Amino acid sequence: MVKKGERPLPLPPLFFVVSISASLLLAAGLVGLFAPQVSSLLADRPIAFACIGAGGVLELWAMVQLSGVARKTSR
Repeated sequence: MVKKGERPLPLPPLFFVVSISASLLLAAGLVGLFAPQVSSLLADRPIAFACIGAGGVLELWAMVQLSGVARKTSR
């Protein structure tokens, strides 16, 4: 919650792009693992695990961006 007199946290647009991309990759990987009949491309286990790994890395990158902005704003 933003206190009176404080400015809200200015998030860069790249944060949203990276976070949404990570969510989509994680979802694609989970679909490939648990519902392979939905998409034959994602049914291959290495591809599903690669999607999950890439989504995890992108989500970590988004969290690093978020913590960097929060640290910069708190000064």
